[in-house]
Amino acid sequence: MKKLIILILFFVTHLVNSQVKKNFFVEDANGVDYVTVNFCVNNEAKIHKVKIIQEKTTYQNDSIIDGLRDYLLSIEYYQNSKLKNNCYDSTFSFINSEYEGIQQNKNDSIKKSPFLTGHYRYKNPIYSATIIKRGKHIQRENGIKDKQIYSIDWISNTKYKLVYKRMTEKRLKNLIGNEIIVEIMDILPDNSYVYKAESEQNKNATYGVIKKIK
Repeated sequence: MKKLIILILFFVTHLVNSQVKKNFFVEDANGVDYVTVNFCVNNEAKIHKVKIIQEKTTYQNDSIIDGLRDYLLSIEYYQNSKLKNNCYDSTFSFINSEYEGIQQNKNDSIKKSPFLTGHYRYKNPIYSATIIKRGKHIQRENGIKDKQIYSIDWISNTKYKLVYKRMTEKRLKNLIGNEIIVEIMDILPDNSYVYKAESEQNKNATYGVIKKIK
């Protein structure tokens, strides 16, 4: 209960700063877990309805999820917000707290990364249909409706750089040439790894899990 109260207070603190927090560190996440919700904004620019989308949710702590729901129901956007009178899906990441503040990967001593090439999937339910095909110099990500091509350059055994090369989505074409630095934070028993990704266009680090399937 104490942990839940602290998390709710953390939610409210970020509400005062007019920011919707998407990443949360918790003790019981399996690497990185996800909660996907559908929320509706009324004519007063307040979130008045929140529904958990179970098939796109991997985190199972009901108490924390209830805290997330209460947090979202307390949000009020600016009166001129374009979000008014509509509903939206949004995914929140719950990251195991052992990865918070890590400066150097604890697996950096491995002599050779097992993830240099191969086929992969994201754990994030929103992108779980995307197949990642990683070669020595090129990484292709093939989704249901979109495709991305990146160059990949390994900086160390646990860190690599992706550079946007080709995007089928128009909204991503302005990112061509931009870099993403990805660090492997941990290797999990099921042949997957926890990663942290940082880029110039996204000031907040993104955490996730990628599983090798071939």
